[in-house]
Amino acid sequence: MASIQLCVVDIADATLKKNFGIKGLRLVFHKNHICRVFFGLAENPQRDAYLQKNFPDAEYVAPTAKHHAMAKMLLRDFSKKDFFVRHGKKFHFGGTAFQQKVWQHIARVSFGSASSYSELSIKVGRPKATRAVGSACGKNPIPFFVPCHRILAKDGGLGGFSGGLPLKKNLLQYEHLL
Repeated sequence: MASIQLCVVDIADATLKKNFGIKGLRLVFHKNHICRVFFGLAENPQRDAYLQKNFPDAEYVAPTAKHHAMAKMLLRDFSKKDFFVRHGKKFHFGGTAFQQKVWQHIARVSFGSASSYSELSIKVGRPKATRAVGSACGKNPIPFFVPCHRILAKDGGLGGFSGGLPLKKNLLQYEHLL
């Protein structure tokens, strides 16, 4: 018997392609919590390697209607200012204590707002840990919903993004931040 059950919900929504240039999102659920978000629906060896490494004994089960409904609701609501206040309990982060702290602060950056890696390092109580904050951003398991794309370099440059810089630019343009 597997130690953990996961299910996968693919969202191939036309608005994702139109607004952001992505063909879909793959959401990985553990129970009723999203534990990982991947961009795109095509075969992806990196994604498969991540899942095998982080969930080696996982048993994949079919998603329920509740999983599909939650995915649609999250996609609909992601641009609302109070998104994480309303939906934060629907996510399971994992990660180190430091990473979780960084991700929790990222989650507070509202739609249409941005912050910098250095501002974030101050907020998490480690003002000299700008690179560590950037690393935590890069390891964010729930990009898009935990909006690490809203974290920029101090000089206003894009910095990095796990979904690639073109997608980060598209997301920022959609939010009128570029």
